[in-house]
Amino acid sequence: MSRPRRVSDEDILTTVRNAVLEEGPSVSLDLVADRLGVTAPALFRRFGSRNGLMLAALKPEENPAFIGELDRGPDSRPADIQLTEVFSHIGRYIDAAFPCMSALRESGIPIDIVRDFQDPPPLRILHALAGWLERARTQGLVQFEDTECAAMAMLGAIQAPVFVRHLSKRTDRWDSSRFAERLTRLVLDGLGPKRTSRATNSDFKSSQIPPISKASKQRPKAVKEPG
Repeated sequence: MSRPRRVSDEDILTTVRNAVLEEGPSVSLDLVADRLGVTAPALFRRFGSRNGLMLAALKPEENPAFIGELDRGPDSRPADIQLTEVFSHIGRYIDAAFPCMSALRESGIPIDIVRDFQDPPPLRILHALAGWLERARTQGLVQFEDTECAAMAMLGAIQAPVFVRHLSKRTDRWDSSRFAERLTRLVLDGLGPKRTSRATNSDFKSSQIPPISKASKQRPKAVKEPG
């Protein structure tokens, strides 16, 4: 008699997560067990109940690695490179978490995920991003005062395409890195340090282009032709 296959908790949770996203929250655990090469009772023994298994597989990751990177940054690289990385990390996290949270709500499992976290992940991301932006401001990488408001706006901008795609039932792959690049350009055009100042009359005095005078703006008088 062959020994039962040993699978890790992570293998089980990944397989459950994929099966739910493919088949819906009412997916049969027999299907999950078959994919893993184990029995459904073995899954129950590992996680206690179907609800416990579903919750473990679908709740958002509590400590995403990029939060630690945010807490340590910014570094000496250009702001556009760093912001693109930050936005891309957050985008991938939200893109993975949103459908899982939707499936949990549709499953009807009586849960309050917020109580499972000391700080809910979206709140931790917001605080970490605001801290990163504040340090970037003091280093002269960005130019604005209200870092918390800016972080809220950026986080909302990253969430929006994921939410819209979910509502429109889009199934094609979302390129979070490409979106991060576009959002970075938009942010730095509006919030980055000013590269050039607007020209004034005093600037023109030292240039070869004379300022426009009031006289030059007047329409020339008509010349009366000899009769």
